[in-house]
Amino acid sequence: MRLHGYGISLELPPGWEGRIYRRHGAATLHAGNFALPGHDADYATRALGRMGRDSILLVVTEFDRSQAHRGLFDHRRPRELHRDQFDPRAMQRLVPGLTGHQRFFTDSHRTFCLYAVVADGHGMRARVHELNDVIATLRIVDDS
Repeated sequence: MRLHGYGISLELPPGWEGRIYRRHGAATLHAGNFALPGHDADYATRALGRMGRDSILLVVTEFDRSQAHRGLFDHRRPRELHRDQFDPRAMQRLVPGLTGHQRFFTDSHRTFCLYAVVADGHGMRARVHELNDVIATLRIVDDS
C-alpha cells in the first residue's frame, strides 16, 4: 500500500499501517508493523506503549525549512540504518526492550528528523533489515 500526503510518500509492506498528517504547518509520518493509535504525538509516544518484541516504528517529522542544510540538518536523508546505530538512549522516552535511532536531515529543501524504534534482542538484525526496506521507499518532494 502506498501512503502519501504533503509531499511525502512511503510504500507500506503487508502487515504495516501508517498515516501522514500536518500539524502547525509541518508534516509528520508514522508507520509501524503493529496497530498504531488513532491519535498520537509527533514522536509517537503512545505507539511506543503498543510495541511488542517484533515491532518496528518509523517516524519522519518536519521542522522549519529555514534550517535546511544548516547545523543539525546539514546531512542527507539516511538510506540505510545499521543495527549498531540503535541505542536505548536515543529514545524520546526510555522503554525497556526498545532501542532507537534519530537522524536529522535535509531533503528537497525541507528539514526532518527520522526516528526509528525497534525491539531489541533476538531478531533485531531482521527488524532493521525490514525497516531499511521501508526507508528505501521513502520519497520527499518540495511541496511549497
